[in-house]
Amino acid sequence: MTAAGVCLSRIGAPAPVARLNDNSFVTLARDLDESELGQHAQRLRAGLAEQGFPVRDEEQVQLRSAVGYTALSIGFEGAGPALEATERSALAARLHSDGVAAYVPRSDTEAQERMAMLEGQLELAYQPIVAVAGNEQAQYQVLLRLRQPDGTLLSAGKVVPAAEASGRIADLDQQVMEHALDMIVTRTTAGSPLRLFVSQSPRTLAREAFADWLLQTIAARGIDGTSVVIDLRLGDALIHSVTWANSVAG
Repeated sequence: MTAAGVCLSRIGAPAPVARLNDNSFVTLARDLDESELGQHAQRLRAGLAEQGFPVRDEEQVQLRSAVGYTALSIGFEGAGPALEATERSALAARLHSDGVAAYVPRSDTEAQERMAMLEGQLELAYQPIVAVAGNEQAQYQVLLRLRQPDGTLLSAGKVVPAAEASGRIADLDQQVMEHALDMIVTRTTAGSPLRLFVSQSPRTLAREAFADWLLQTIAARGIDGTSVVIDLRLGDALIHSVTWANSVAG
């Protein structure tokens, strides 16, 4: 991958290239017109595919890549959202035959439809998790459900993307966490303590105030900190790797 980075730097010069994580890179092409970004992405992908990389003895491999890009004229609030948009477009590029995709912001109509989807009653389900040997404490995965006014029950797979698109994911995550903490208190008081695994969005975890709020809420309820585990899905971590890494570093 180091050799791949050197190759990309040569192809994309004079634009700088930086390593994002184990298997991805980012480049900032300031000198290009935005209409040329698609061609530049194709050039990077083709140039990388043509290069042979030695792995052992006389054996070489060629790398197949996906390239996502975004125009900064869209107007991002900071580097984090811009990088996140680029990473999302790279994931979308894997589904395209040419391996290249541009970031396309959601329309106002789509945003309104997602806002409407979030109108309803929060319902949580608890799925048992088999404890490891030597641990007899009951463990459950918290599953998000949303009951809409017409009685339809929506799963997390539909609710979470809608909340992210409408900017309400932090509020939704906080409601889920509060419900989970209340359940822990209720079960502990009844003499049957449990541990809950609660999924939270990387966007929520990256907020500076979230950790303080969670610690204060746990302390106010007198909850053992080991009773709640924040569950971060690998797919979400990959999409938000830059924002998440900056949050952890901070």
